[in-house]
Amino acid sequence: VTSATAIFTSQAWGASDIENIKKTTATGIKIVATFVFFFETISFLFPSFLIGLFTKDSRVIATGSIYLKIVSFSFLPMSISFIFSYILRTMHFVKISLLASFVGLGLNTILNYFFIFGFLFIPPMGVKGAAIATIIARIVELLVLLFFIYLKDLPCAIRLKHFFINEKGFFA
Repeated sequence: VTSATAIFTSQAWGASDIENIKKTTATGIKIVATFVFFFETISFLFPSFLIGLFTKDSRVIATGSIYLKIVSFSFLPMSISFIFSYILRTMHFVKISLLASFVGLGLNTILNYFFIFGFLFIPPMGVKGAAIATIIARIVELLVLLFFIYLKDLPCAIRLKHFFINEKGFFA
């Protein structure tokens, strides 16, 4: 979905069709949000089953289930970040995408250390801390992307109305 969204926005960018960039961005986010809701729900409700598909080690399943249940809340901001990052790259705004990825990765690394092992007033949380760090980092990464997209009023700066556009032939 992310790649298809980027391809369609790239075509619209080449044709200087800003309105189609906005429609395509909103449509991509709607589609991804639908899939994310499904996978987030399954990951939250049945983490042991999902981890069990890859291993039979009960300790790995128990630990992985704790992580997956919490980290599932990062799926939506991460997916939306992917869409915006890919779109920004197709429109040659690579620095914004790179900066957001750098901030997200850097923050995740630092917060992992703080939350897994504890730091100052933060108690050690182990695998729960790693999951929480990931959620925070993904939200911050998305906020960095959105900050620059809307600050510069880039073509992918969608408004609420773009989520409700339902034109026949848009997918044709």
